[in-house]
This record gives sequence, C-alpha cells and structure tokens, in this order.
Amino acid sequence: MELESFRPELLKLKRKAQAGDKAAAMDLARRYLNGNFVKIDEEEAKKWALKAFEGTSDEELDDLTYL
Repeated sequence: MELESFRPELLKLKRKAQAGDKAAAMDLARRYLNGNFVKIDEEEAKKWALKAFEGTSDEELDDLTYL
C-alpha cells in the first residue's frame, strides 16, 4: 500500500487517538517508531506513547512489568 492511499486511515487513527483511544495512540507510537506508513519520528512516537498511557495509574503500570 502506498503512503498516499493510506493517508485517510492514518488521519482516522489520529482522530481516535486524540479523542482518548489508547490503542489508537499506541498504534501511532509504533508506526512512528518503526516507520510503518509514516516517516520514522522518535519524538512523534514518544508523544503518542505518552498519550496512550495518560491516566494510567502507577499500579496499572507496575502490573505491566509482570507481563
């Protein structure tokens, strides 16, 4: 799939992430980290990863370390 044909899907994903969809935000973080249909951008990856974990309690984050 070419980047231009993926653009509408990427915009939809960004809207979902901005609305608080944690899975969408993490998907964007991975895409920017790995360059999947976007240019690799570590700062953008970090921004979306932090968005994905907004509102997550310390206890929930601790639980992730055991997975």
